[in-house]
Amino acid sequence: MKTTITTILALMACTVAFSACTRELIEEPVNERPVLSGLRTMTFTAVQEKQDSTTKAAIDGRDIKWSKSDALSVFDGTGNRKFTLVGEGGSTSGTFIGSAAEACAYYAIYPYTETATLNGSKIEGAVLPVTQTATAGSADPAAMLMMATSTDANTLSFKNVCAYVKVKPAFDCSRIVLKSKGYEKLAGTVKLDYNGGAPAAEGTADGTSSVTLDGTITSGSTYYIAALPQTLESGFAVRFRIDGVDYEKGSTKTLGLTRNRIMDLGSFQFSDLTIISPLLTVFKDAIDGSENPTTGYGIGW
Repeated sequence: MKTTITTILALMACTVAFSACTRELIEEPVNERPVLSGLRTMTFTAVQEKQDSTTKAAIDGRDIKWSKSDALSVFDGTGNRKFTLVGEGGSTSGTFIGSAAEACAYYAIYPYTETATLNGSKIEGAVLPVTQTATAGSADPAAMLMMATSTDANTLSFKNVCAYVKVKPAFDCSRIVLKSKGYEKLAGTVKLDYNGGAPAAEGTADGTSSVTLDGTITSGSTYYIAALPQTLESGFAVRFRIDGVDYEKGSTKTLGLTRNRIMDLGSFQFSDLTIISPLLTVFKDAIDGSENPTTGYGIGW
């Protein structure tokens, strides 16, 4: 009898410990579940944060929605697990499926980054692309870096990591480059801290002081550059490649890039640009110094 009671108490203790961390498992026959060294198939509902309403509700007034084949990195404390979107997407809320170990807390980033790792509560090796694909009316999905955490093992509420810079050229071109004159790091490999729901990003040694949009860029369309939030104390420049030749417009005024907000630099006219010799490796400062009449921001173009 004593042995029986001891056994029952031991089983009860295991049950309580197991219940401390729960998650939503997909209901399927046991013999069809994959055996992955202690990993279990599970789902997360992932929702996205909108751009701050003090600038715009969302990029070009549209919610950023999950798309088919989107994937997340989910960290369960033992590894970086790939979770993929179920269905075609088209909503700010999506169901992602994958396999992970039991954990009391999960961290996640979008997009999926195979080389990223979890160190305590911080993620290392996340990437904000230095070269982004120009997409009229939106940002490159691969550059929309987001972070989430979950303790209920059911929902991941993603928060935007980046600031967005809006540019509208009044001419066709093949490249737009945002450059920090003070060499602050705008993109590259970063370390992320969830920071109570306001993710903080720190650039690493391989970070760059410029971000490039490449692609077919058409006159009158708007484009968004994703960059690390910070203050560019020494100013910035925007460079355009037109028919193989580089032109730019710069400012020595401070530019603040805020997480989850869009900084609208307004419309750029070809007549306002200065040609850049292919032999030059530094950006020249504009000498106008007047307020930008389009944005009213007063950045001193």
